[in-house]
Amino acid sequence: MIFFLFHMPFKSFSQEFEQAYVPIGLDGITLILPIDVYPSKPVYFSVKNTSTHDFVAWSSESTADYYQVEAYINGEWRLVSNKVVGTSASFKVDSSREYRIRSCHKYGCSEWQLNNNKVSDELKINAFYTDKSTLKKGESTLLRWSVMGAATVEIRSSEGYTFSTLNPVSGRITIRPQRSSTFYITASGFSGEKKTLKVNVALEHGLIRHDGHKTAYTQPLYELPYDINHKTVLTDNEDIYFGTHDGKLLHYRYKKEAAGSEQWQLIWERTLNGIINNPPTLHNRELYYSVNIFGGRSQICSVKLQQLPTHNCTSIKYGEVYASPIVIDPDFLPQSNLSWLQKNGITPIDSQVMRGIYVFYRDGKIEVLSQLSKSTTSRQFTLPFHPANPILNTPQLLIGAPNTASEGKLQFTLIDGDRLVGLPVPVESQGNSIVERAQQMFRFSTQSVASESKAAQVQKLDEAWSADL
Repeated sequence: MIFFLFHMPFKSFSQEFEQAYVPIGLDGITLILPIDVYPSKPVYFSVKNTSTHDFVAWSSESTADYYQVEAYINGEWRLVSNKVVGTSASFKVDSSREYRIRSCHKYGCSEWQLNNNKVSDELKINAFYTDKSTLKKGESTLLRWSVMGAATVEIRSSEGYTFSTLNPVSGRITIRPQRSSTFYITASGFSGEKKTLKVNVALEHGLIRHDGHKTAYTQPLYELPYDINHKTVLTDNEDIYFGTHDGKLLHYRYKKEAAGSEQWQLIWERTLNGIINNPPTLHNRELYYSVNIFGGRSQICSVKLQQLPTHNCTSIKYGEVYASPIVIDPDFLPQSNLSWLQKNGITPIDSQVMRGIYVFYRDGKIEVLSQLSKSTTSRQFTLPFHPANPILNTPQLLIGAPNTASEGKLQFTLIDGDRLVGLPVPVESQGNSIVERAQQMFRFSTQSVASESKAAQVQKLDEAWSADL
């Protein structure tokens, strides 16, 4: 048996609404009872005041059919827009600069939402990034953003889903992509203007092992279960160092057993924030290497090759670095170079050469890091030409040949398009070299104001010579 309780349409705030009903079952009897059904109020309500108009915008509510806006005028709230179908409106400047909004549908309206985002800045996306750019299957990470001057913010994925009810200033959301994806953030202004940025999130795939070809020659890495990047292999007597495509750096050492058998022993293994692309630089029993990180970022690291090796890295920063760092320190030149100088009767290298860790960026920018802190940038340089190709390989460090203008001087050599170019290592100015050498001797950790000003200047290197390839 079914009983119907009928209610006529009612009016509220000069607006006519329908009555909502719900069936209720009780002891075999179904009653149709009236209920109150209201949409949710907008979560975010933004207001931007200009000299002539006030612009308002709000986050969309899926249960709303339209919206009502009130302004605070002469001490009371007054309806200024009775039925807005979209998610924005504008009003000529009156005595009010305060607004509130509510969502409505055919059964009623929500509570009022006061403006909770007062905007005065120009539209700009300050940051859009992920906490982890490479994920394993089923793993999640956070997307974060920081925006100025936006009415609304939306994030969509290349997988096809959209996040729309987002904080227009800053926030974070959890994502769990099912495949490698690109995420786009769109910040919309009050006049229809838009700004967009994107970030990539890669999904790791299971590795497939392809066995190499076993020959009669010694192959120390043949049996190792690593995805070795052959471009990164560095050998030093009985030691061998190499990187892998999945972001590891390893050190193995050759050991000959008493019975005559050969064995390669793992000394240490280091998991990196990215991958290395060139053999590390070995200098004074310390290993230097650059780590290229997904998303156009990088960091410089070093390992002291002691009994208990210590790893140190700079902070991660934007800028792609593929080449390994080059350490300039005439006090620790390789013995082979010193012998060559002595054999050819070349005078010692200029003592004023600029010491430090030289970092070559992909776009040709060069930073010189302090050998002590390994994080303080002492100077910045650029190539004397726009590179025809990106700097992907580590430049070579050479000594000027006899009877040339660069005799006995250190210089970098690199390939630029179809030519080989020589660049002299920069020399310190006479006024600062003694101070900087004293800082290295006594390990001062602070820099003078003059040094900081000097570091901010970007100088162009000279071109010593070039030769066609």
